[in-house]
Amino acid sequence: MIESGKEYDSNEADYYENFGINVLYASLQLKENFKENDLTLNLLNMLNWLLEEEKPAKLDELYDDLKLFKSMGFAGD
Repeated sequence: MIESGKEYDSNEADYYENFGINVLYASLQLKENFKENDLTLNLLNMLNWLLEEEKPAKLDELYDDLKLFKSMGFAGD
């Protein structure tokens, strides 16, 4: 769940976590870009952040490419 309008609240986060729901607080992630009165912009910025996080890192891409050579004993696990 994305909370785009409130500051981080540990009690609220714990409450939802007890039900298996992780809350992503825009105020924590966006820091100085968090605008308390602009919920739409906060939500859009959080969605953009989530999409950026899905991109694999260069090292991960390299590791995936090297998996083909695992049987040769040159690439580690």
